[in-house]
Amino acid sequence: MLYQKNKPHYPIPSLVFTSILIATTTAPVTQVWAWGGPWKPRQTLNVQGGHGMQDYYDALLPLSGNAERMLYANGALAATHHETGGELGLGYRHIILNNEYVIGGFALMGRYQTNYHNMFNQLTLGTEFFGSIWEGRAHLYLPVSRRTKFVRSRSEGLSFQGHKLFGIQTTTYEHAEGGADVEIGHVIPGIPKLRGFAGYYNNGLGNEHKNINGGYGRFEYRYNNHFTFTLGDSYDRYQGNFFAIGVRMNIGSPEGKEPLTADQRMTDYSVRRRDIFTYTSKYSAPFASPENFYFVAGQPTSGDGTFETPYSTVQEAITAANSDSNTNNYVYVCNCNNSSSYTYDLGGQLNIGQNTKLIGSGGTFTYNNTTIPSLCGNSRPTLVGSLYLPGNNEVTNFNITGAGTSENAGIIAAGSNITLNDLSIYSYTGANGVNGINGIPGSINNDAGDGTSATDGSSAYGILITNSSNVLINQVTVTNIVGGNGGIGGNGGDARPPVSSINFPGGNAGNGGNGGNAWGIYMSNGSQVTLNQVAISNLQAGNGNAGGAGGLGNDGGYGGNAGNGGNATGLAFNSVSTISLKAVNINGSLNAGNAGSGGNGGGAYDGVSGLDGIVPSNGNAGGSGGNGGSGGNGGTASGVMLNSVSSLSISSLGLNGSFTAGTAGIGGNGGNAGNGGKGGDNFGASPGGTGGAGGNGGDGGNGGNGGSAYGIQSGGASTTNVTFNEVLTATTGAAGGTAGTAGVGGAGGGSNGTSTPSTGPDGSNGTNGTPGSGGTNGTASDSSP
Repeated sequence: MLYQKNKPHYPIPSLVFTSILIATTTAPVTQVWAWGGPWKPRQTLNVQGGHGMQDYYDALLPLSGNAERMLYANGALAATHHETGGELGLGYRHIILNNEYVIGGFALMGRYQTNYHNMFNQLTLGTEFFGSIWEGRAHLYLPVSRRTKFVRSRSEGLSFQGHKLFGIQTTTYEHAEGGADVEIGHVIPGIPKLRGFAGYYNNGLGNEHKNINGGYGRFEYRYNNHFTFTLGDSYDRYQGNFFAIGVRMNIGSPEGKEPLTADQRMTDYSVRRRDIFTYTSKYSAPFASPENFYFVAGQPTSGDGTFETPYSTVQEAITAANSDSNTNNYVYVCNCNNSSSYTYDLGGQLNIGQNTKLIGSGGTFTYNNTTIPSLCGNSRPTLVGSLYLPGNNEVTNFNITGAGTSENAGIIAAGSNITLNDLSIYSYTGANGVNGINGIPGSINNDAGDGTSATDGSSAYGILITNSSNVLINQVTVTNIVGGNGGIGGNGGDARPPVSSINFPGGNAGNGGNGGNAWGIYMSNGSQVTLNQVAISNLQAGNGNAGGAGGLGNDGGYGGNAGNGGNATGLAFNSVSTISLKAVNINGSLNAGNAGSGGNGGGAYDGVSGLDGIVPSNGNAGGSGGNGGSGGNGGTASGVMLNSVSSLSISSLGLNGSFTAGTAGIGGNGGNAGNGGKGGDNFGASPGGTGGAGGNGGDGGNGGNGGSAYGIQSGGASTTNVTFNEVLTATTGAAGGTAGTAGVGGAGGGSNGTSTPSTGPDGSNGTNGTPGSGGTNGTASDSSP
């Protein structure tokens, strides 16, 4: 039929089934169909426009029959500007009155989705007759699923009093109603290809909600048996006038342009409604919010948190909201001066509690599907400190800064159902690592002590989310996140000098601390995450620091290994599934941390000389130098890191700015060896004592590896719809430490009892240490595997 069921609420794209029609023409089913007796299948594409689009694809498949009868299957796909769906069923047609007319009936079951995303089922029953002059048809449309479904609920006429929000709650429902129609048509005299029709329809079938009666007229001009042009108009008091014009294209109809006889029309297109009539109704009732609202205005005198007498501090409101027997309470924070410098000191990290929503002024927020404007000014308040979200939380309309605090993260969330909306998060710095403690010097009673290792610099985060699902981050900027530097490793203590053959080793040095990472947004162990209109910029990871130096001893202490540079990453997902990124941009400078240098190995004492005498003693060996510590690796700079990620959807991701890897640290030098001690002189005629062997030089430490720079560390995940405009700078590997020099063998002792003194043998020389190996170079690429 030509009339519409409803005025459009909003348009949806019309489905075009031309591809289906074209595909079937390559091997027409009419050539291979073996059922249905003499009757062949027919396919029809109906395209109609006017007050909204209507496209139908209809197929008729004969199942059995003879020259006068046919049982057939009929199916259709339909798309209009307000719903989509389809139907499938059976029908029967019979030729009567000496091949003058065809009569028939059918029953079909349809399923349709409306603009409101509701699904309805409908049974269509129809009867029809048509011939070369007259034709007519009647239909009954019966919804068979639940007829009333929810559309939306919203609040109107809102006002605050005390801790409550008052207003009118309006709920919209969509109703499906049955209907019926009947029409009769006749060939226009003198124009055999043109037929005119008049019809009546009813929607509602006497239902008390809607009972709509309407009429329509339409024309069909059959250009040939494959193309029919249509024109029609209908009117009722509910939707007014509806005009439509269209074309119907058939495959499977007889060839030619002459008017068809009844038997030639046996598989004709069945003119009927291919949608379901629905309408909406609203139910309104006054309400008071079940949640409580606690208000903060920052005034010198604190009230009771009502709209009329707000609290002075955010902490007071949070405490009240979490002490309330109600759940899902709101805390509303005003910027009373309407100035960007209006701040609230959170006193460190503030746990807002489960089920609490923290809302700032200066922007809208949503309550019960209703947008509520700012209650006080157009500027957002600024929170100084950090927020902890345990779950079921929302934070909207704030500047959040760590400037002047010791906090290293703007927002930390450790629960599900998190919404972060319209936020600016900036200036968070990780704490520097603590330097290691130097080892104590050796003494008569104690060996030299080892130096302790330094601690790592703390990582810094704009947003840190763990073990969470259903996360929305919308219209959020994160900038100026700085990781802490690692501490310096403690030096090894120096040993007391050797006494005779008793040796005292130098203390080993402690390792340098690693630099802290700088993360814009980091999420691990989660699912169902959406980022929309998010910008991340200016991250600086912490530097690794040097390892301590080995202590001096008979054997030198080992130098400490250096700390690695921290990584700078704009956006990171680790073990997260179902991610959607929309309009995400990572720009500015992302600088990874530089690595520290390896500590030098401790030098060695010379060997003690042998004692003179009738039986002189040999010189003692020189000590070996300590090995140098390894240099640290440069940090990695990357726009996005994806690790163990599944179901990733990227609609728009831009990478801009400069991503610079950290430099590598050189290896520490090996310690120099001690020389061998001189052999003792012989007071007699025999040769003196043997000189001590020289010590071996320490090995140089290996150089650190250069840092890498990537647009995306993908971990194998798809990275389509990404714009790469970033400048990537990788760094080279650092040189290894130099080798320690070998000790020289001690001289042999002399003899004093002859006129021709003879000396003892000299000690052997030590060997030089091995130089450290150089580190490998870092790499730079838009995407790493």
